[in-house]
Amino acid sequence: MSKSPASVSNAPPKRVGSYEFEDMLGQGGMGKVWKGRHILLDEPIVIKELILNEKESVEQFKYEAKVLYRNIRHPSFPTVKDYFEYGGHYFLVMDLIPGIPMQKLIENHGSLDFDTVCWIVDRILAGLSYIHRYGVVHRDIKPGNILLDLTDHRAVLVDFGIAKSPRIAPKTQVASKKFFTPHMASPEQYAGAPTSPLSDIYSVGATMYFALTGQLPPEAVASLKDTDIPPPQSINPGIHDQLAQVILKAMKVNPKDRFQSAEEMKRVTNKVRDLLHQCQTLP
Repeated sequence: MSKSPASVSNAPPKRVGSYEFEDMLGQGGMGKVWKGRHILLDEPIVIKELILNEKESVEQFKYEAKVLYRNIRHPSFPTVKDYFEYGGHYFLVMDLIPGIPMQKLIENHGSLDFDTVCWIVDRILAGLSYIHRYGVVHRDIKPGNILLDLTDHRAVLVDFGIAKSPRIAPKTQVASKKFFTPHMASPEQYAGAPTSPLSDIYSVGATMYFALTGQLPPEAVASLKDTDIPPPQSINPGIHDQLAQVILKAMKVNPKDRFQSAEEMKRVTNKVRDLLHQCQTLP
């Protein structure tokens, strides 16, 4: 079977400049992720390779590099070290984050306990509070894009391929209507309407819903109403009502009814977590 001319199929070289390619960590529809090493510094790195050479895909890949490099210096996000092109391939070099994707943790263990989920959400919301101050909206928050470094107690949000940033020309920004993750994306993304930090709030709520119940929430199609979302505790009776209310508030169809900032959601989530801890210690 012949390969599509829009794809780049040959493997990357073993070494390009100061970078050595080692094992492939994963592959998606648009790219491959390699574990690598900076040879001169003897430093482990991650090299993200674009496997499509369509103009729009290349622009999207360059855009991701710009968003990460220009806007983000925070422990809840990866650090971009370099971007380069070689032999028709496009590469993004980032620091290596040891750990496991949240998606894999859910697949391996089923629904997660409230303490683990609240810890992850606290770290992600701290990062979102940071980027939202600069007008950056991630637009693709989901368990598969959250890496858990249990050694350093970090939860890291990756993949800024469809993020929105005011510091980069609008013509280079990818339309959220075409690229989003079903069940995790906000109603405004499904509708192709303008997105905002409140769109990320919705996706954090959807991530919590999936992590605590093991089931995906309904897709945010145009006909979705707040009452169409089954209460999380109806799926997992172990979910406390107050924690369920946090999730459902984050996932309100109307953005005005959601938490109005990542900081607000972080504060309320931590308050509920502390309350649940107190309940556990009661005789």
